Amino acid sequence: MSQTHLFQQQFETYSTEVFGASPQELRRSLEKADDRAIAVLVKTSTADWADQFSALTGLTKKEVYPILGISQATVSRSRGSNAKPSLDVVDRAFQGIELFARTAALLDREQVSAWLSTPKQHLDGQAPYQLLQTATGRERLKRYLESLEAVTYG
Repeated sequence: MSQTHLFQQQFETYSTEVFGASPQELRRSLEKADDRAIAVLVKTSTADWADQFSALTGLTKKEVYPILGISQATVSRSRGSNAKPSLDVVDRAFQGIELFARTAALLDREQVSAWLSTPKQHLDGQAPYQLLQTATGRERLKRYLESLEAVTYG
């Protein structure tokens, strides 16, 4: 199986696991900035959804909340209210899951959590998960993963 195919297969699986929707459906809604479509596609509350993201990545909830751009208070308010995540939160998670799937295509899934949490010299001593908190960081992490793919599959 090619690395690209493996990445796409894992992205599909992880996206469905966390969002309950395919990456293609989510990407279309995100590109259109369609809040209503996101609300229909994302069937769980912000709190449940953050829990699923944490379970998938192996990151703690304290590490996940800044990645998603939410606070503990937001999560607490959404528990029991079925409040859906905002477009921005879905977009951040979508990109995070895409990068998680890309990493999982390079490593075993069990290794990804440790890899995300371990500071890297090539990332100025930051752990990869820390880069998921900003658009610039996510782009830098994507480029770093692409360079690792080139070395691994070149």
